[in-house]
Amino acid sequence: MSTLTIPTITNDDELARAIDEYYPLAAALETSDAEPSPYVLGLRDAIDAYERRAGHAPEPPQTVAGLLEVEMFKRKLRQRGLAEVLDVPETRLSEILRGKRGMNLDFARRLFVRLSVPAEVILKLQDVGEGVAMSVTPSRRKPAPSKNKKYPRSLSPLPHDRA
Repeated sequence: MSTLTIPTITNDDELARAIDEYYPLAAALETSDAEPSPYVLGLRDAIDAYERRAGHAPEPPQTVAGLLEVEMFKRKLRQRGLAEVLDVPETRLSEILRGKRGMNLDFARRLFVRLSVPAEVILKLQDVGEGVAMSVTPSRRKPAPSKNKKYPRSLSPLPHDRA
């Protein structure tokens, strides 16, 4: 029985060869219920380690729209699905994504509570604090009752708000 040695990746050519080897193995695993072999996991980790060392890791998002796009990608959601999770109208989310509307305090809280985005990340976004970005003016309208049973319109209290 021969053992496959996991390659050490030290340059971009070796990275390209490792990726060419890894993708067919990963694709085969997606179509089966089999557990990945130690070789496949090691190859994945070697590729990841080289990409991090070489600075190929993406920078964290710097804007509200960028953060929302990353969250949609991570959760495999479209805009409509993210609007449902956040319990906001799709048009409001669209305006925020296009930069036509800023993020208000209610929306920031929804990011924190419903998407578990850390408050530090929300506050570090570049477009927070610019003119229209953070509005704390309360709405004068009473919100309509939510039709979404999974995500009711009223937000649950934050952990430190509970008695």
